[in-house]
Amino acid sequence: MSSGYLSGMAALQYLKPKAQQIWVAPDTHPAILPINLKPSPKQCFQDWKDSCIEKSKSLKDQRILILGNAVNPMIPEIHDYGWLEVLAQSNEVTLLLDDSHAFGVLGYEVFGTYSQWKDLPIHLMVTGSLGKALGLPAGIILSNQQMIDEVKQLPIYGGASPCPPAYLHAFLKSQEIYKDRRSRLFQLIKYFGQKNEMPEHVHGLSNYPTFTYEPGSWAEKLEQKNYITSSFPYPTSDDQTVNRIILSAFHTARDIDTLWFHLKEISNSI
Repeated sequence: MSSGYLSGMAALQYLKPKAQQIWVAPDTHPAILPINLKPSPKQCFQDWKDSCIEKSKSLKDQRILILGNAVNPMIPEIHDYGWLEVLAQSNEVTLLLDDSHAFGVLGYEVFGTYSQWKDLPIHLMVTGSLGKALGLPAGIILSNQQMIDEVKQLPIYGGASPCPPAYLHAFLKSQEIYKDRRSRLFQLIKYFGQKNEMPEHVHGLSNYPTFTYEPGSWAEKLEQKNYITSSFPYPTSDDQTVNRIILSAFHTARDIDTLWFHLKEISNSI
């Protein structure tokens, strides 16, 4: 489809009427949220997971729709959904997962986490934007053939514009390039982590290209040195600023060396 938001809305329109209960993970993106539901900004994923398992113990033969993200790119935190097998022992469970920040980075090659969860005893639909790591102006829905065929019967699908065909053609012809860039990205993530001598200020994961840093005043100081980092209040404009360094396969080891030089310089000046 033309965007991740549109693919998320189409998937939600298909799945929501079938559900008797909808449970929303803490950092779920608005692209897959019903208008009357929103996640708790104060609840962590582990606490939410524990509460879902506890609630499921008193339920039987319920159709439960789980909405969540593959990864919370703000912390960052990669989520595990293997525990849904426990819920599925007594209920019919469907997982609608937003992979926008997983495509191109997590899972099998550049195709996200669908293959990781497809063998769980649940109904699975993965959706999201391809415009993040893959740089493709498109959205996608992944599921089994029956569910995909039924989604294609929805007016929201028939009335929507597709991704420009030229971009799709280039994507299909560039698979080896994407794989090579992904491999390079992981080398840069590892190198960045090895250079980190101030984990009390800069922290992240060993397999994800986003690193949070504090204090927030560093964002302006980095900008003065021509480094633009991600820095904005989240999840609302009244919340604290989330500051992140985001690596891409276009960066080089020299870029990382220079960045760390400035980070240490800023740290020593405090």
